[in-house]
Amino acid sequence: VSRVRIIKNKLDIIETPKPEPVVIPEPEPEPEPEPEPEPVVEVVPEPEEEPKPLMLVLDESMPQGKTDRIPGVLRRANPGLYKLVLIGPDFEEPICLVRGRESQLEKLLNRSLLIEGKVYRVKDIDLPVIQPEKIHLDPIIAE
Repeated sequence: VSRVRIIKNKLDIIETPKPEPVVIPEPEPEPEPEPEPEPVVEVVPEPEEEPKPLMLVLDESMPQGKTDRIPGVLRRANPGLYKLVLIGPDFEEPICLVRGRESQLEKLLNRSLLIEGKVYRVKDIDLPVIQPEKIHLDPIIAE
């Protein structure tokens, strides 16, 4: 900004002193919050090895092949079958049987899992049998 001053036929231009530039320090970038780790999901591909044939007879009076999600800790059951159990302070309650590839399930023994897959009801067995499609490792279950 300049000012003009007129003095008896004389024109003076007076420069207004420029203020010192104000240096505003750049704010430190806030650290980006670390994203929450996504749960580990193992997708079960089409079987390369077929699960061992079992003599299981479907109970036709019950719904079959319905997709469900079942949480629990994986344990061995009968040959060719595993089970998901609910563990309490002084008990272990079976929730369902798991029929899948032995090479995959053996690595997951005694781990907390959430298994998604088709559920079947079999004659002479009180527990449902799940065929895994997805296996969530160490899920946090809020129920």
